[in-house]
Amino acid sequence: CKPRSYTSSLRRTRRTIGAVIRDGNPVVVLRLMDNPRLKIPHIRTIARDVRMTPTILLAIKKNVDWMKDEEVQFLFCKNPRTPIHELQGVLRKLQRRRLQQLVQDLNVPPFVRKKAEALLGPVRLAGSIGGGRA
Repeated sequence: CKPRSYTSSLRRTRRTIGAVIRDGNPVVVLRLMDNPRLKIPHIRTIARDVRMTPTILLAIKKNVDWMKDEEVQFLFCKNPRTPIHELQGVLRKLQRRRLQQLVQDLNVPPFVRKKAEALLGPVRLAGSIGGGRA
């Protein structure tokens, strides 16, 4: 017999979806991913939550519509529970300012910070050789 919250997660209304996400039960949240009422703000909340399992984060990555959102991509990379092997492709899609935010944020895993730094390239200082005016 399935738990009631598991089977009814597809019938949740927008009002109760937030409560289910805040509850953080991975089985229920994973089942909630199939709900057509789930919108980008809900996905952002899930991607931001460090309690979510790698399975839930991979389910977000598999949905092309959700991964089109820049904030979802950024939060996916920033979450410490995101599997390392899934980050490289998403990191390449991030804008420069997002990569800089990842490098500066000490709450981001060191591996992600180093990869973001590598994608930013060498730092050019003002007044350095070749960077000045002619």
